[in-house]
Amino acid sequence: MSEMQSAYQSNFQYPLRLEVDYPTEPRNRLTALFRWLLIIPIFAVFVALGAGGGGGGGGRLNYTQPIGGDSRTSSGAPMSSFERWALDESVPGVPNIALVAGGAAGLALLIGPGIAVTFAGLWIAHLGGAIALMVLFREKYPRWWFEFTRELARFVVRIISYGALLRDEYPSTDEQQAIHLEIDPTDGGDLNRWMILVKWLLVIPHGLILLLLTPFVTLALYASWLCVVIIGRQPRFLFDFIVGTMRWSLRVGAYAAIYVTDDYPPFSFA
Repeated sequence: MSEMQSAYQSNFQYPLRLEVDYPTEPRNRLTALFRWLLIIPIFAVFVALGAGGGGGGGGRLNYTQPIGGDSRTSSGAPMSSFERWALDESVPGVPNIALVAGGAAGLALLIGPGIAVTFAGLWIAHLGGAIALMVLFREKYPRWWFEFTRELARFVVRIISYGALLRDEYPSTDEQQAIHLEIDPTDGGDLNRWMILVKWLLVIPHGLILLLLTPFVTLALYASWLCVVIIGRQPRFLFDFIVGTMRWSLRVGAYAAIYVTDDYPPFSFA
């Protein structure tokens, strides 16, 4: 009992905390069977958000059909080459961006949620670059930027949790649902600006360990899928292992990707 309390306190004290409610009700075997397909639409939303939101071109994802051979957005601005490629249909009726989202979702299910979280973090790494510059030169972390980063991280974790069969509720774009991710706010003044330059180096041991854990997480994921589809439940030890790997990865990201803390992440699943 004391060991469980110690694990809970470890998770509670770190500036980033993740808890996922264990489903006690019977699982939906049908949606679990086709989870790889059902996740595509919400993953496409995330991909579109990353592709269109990072460039500061709000509204660029609202398109009209090409007029006179010149592809333009609804605002009349010419489409970029990426935007034209995203809307092209290599498969009839399926935009390329949806194919990429489906492939990324399948990759997330294949390699396990811990590394999938890492890939999702790399997708929004451009945010970390801007944050690093603000902290390094201005010692500021604007509250609106922190809140956006936190909500985007919550959205990503809901998608990963759904793909990893931790929950059956379809991921919401704004509600936390049964996925509780909390990040302590910072204004940048409590961060060591010079640590920004070396954090990527300091987390290499974490990266190596998480990489070694990847095949075990993948086995746990496949075992969970079989259990949910066949017997309608996910064993608790598999659930805890997958959530623990996600929690570990997110702490590393909080330290070295979105720079919300200078506390070195623990080598722990709890």
